[in-house]
Formats: sequence, C-alpha cells, structure tokens
Amino acid sequence: MYAQLWCQAVIAGVFLLAVSAKARRPAEWVSSVDAMGIVPAKWTRLVAHAVLVSEAATVILVATPPTAPIGLTSAAALLSIFTAGIARTLRRGNRMACHCFGASTTPLGLPHVMRNLILLALCGLGLVTAVSGAGTPPDAAGVALALAAGAVTALFISRMADIASMVVASR
Repeated sequence: MYAQLWCQAVIAGVFLLAVSAKARRPAEWVSSVDAMGIVPAKWTRLVAHAVLVSEAATVILVATPPTAPIGLTSAAALLSIFTAGIARTLRRGNRMACHCFGASTTPLGLPHVMRNLILLALCGLGLVTAVSGAGTPPDAAGVALALAAGAVTALFISRMADIASMVVASR
C-alpha cells in the first residue's frame, strides 16, 4: 500500500511539475516541441497543447485512488512516447535544451532517457501494487510519509538531468 502511494505521489508530482512549467510558459513549450523536429511544423502547436492536456489529465487520474491504475497506465504510455521522441531527436544529432520542466540549458541526453525509464519502472511498480490490492489498511503516519517521500523524489527526478549535467561539468 505504501509503495503504491509513493509511486503515485512520484508520478503525479513529476507530471504536475511538468504541467505547471508548460502552463507558465506556453510559447516556450511550443518552441521546444518545434525545435525537436519530430512533428511537422503545422502540427507543433496542437501536439504541444495535447501533451499539456494529457499530462494534466494524468495527474488527476494518478492522484485519484479509484482511477490510479488508469492514470499510471496513461503515464507509462506518455513516458514511452516521450522517450521515443527524445531518442529520435538524439539520433538526429539534435542536442537542444530540454524544456519538459521549464527553462533549462541542459541539452537532451542520456540522463533524460534514464529519467523516463526510471519513471516507467515506477509506473510498473505502482500498477502491480495497485492491482494486487494486498496489504493492511494504511495508517495516517504511513500515508503522510509515503506522500512526502514521493514529493521529494518527484522534485529530484524532475531536476535529475540538470543535476547530472552539473556533476559532469564539475569533473
């Protein structure tokens, strides 16, 4: 039960941070999608807005207990698409800055792919624990700890590529 709550908090938190950043600077987000060069220019704005709406819906689904499995499945699908898009962008030699969580100067790279793979694994763990339904009823302290740990993990994961960039730059 607590692992499920932690996974839900991480996934909902990461997607919420992404939605917040994109909603604060929509023009920057649309430009970022355009710079990736993975969709035709005429579809860029539509795709950027569809991503934003899909991420917002995913936050609500993941954070709502009865729909958490649907939300985790949605998150996994989006993360798979995002990872494929990043991989395609990198294969084409495009090392543009990632604007998934707002303004960043860190170019797309392996840390972005690794971040998404970690999040995919958390979606899987959350799904397995959600559908198993095993466990005793949670107590308030355990729930609070799982949610707090999830929030901290979400903050770390959302900045993972920037942190990796700083570590590499300091060598």
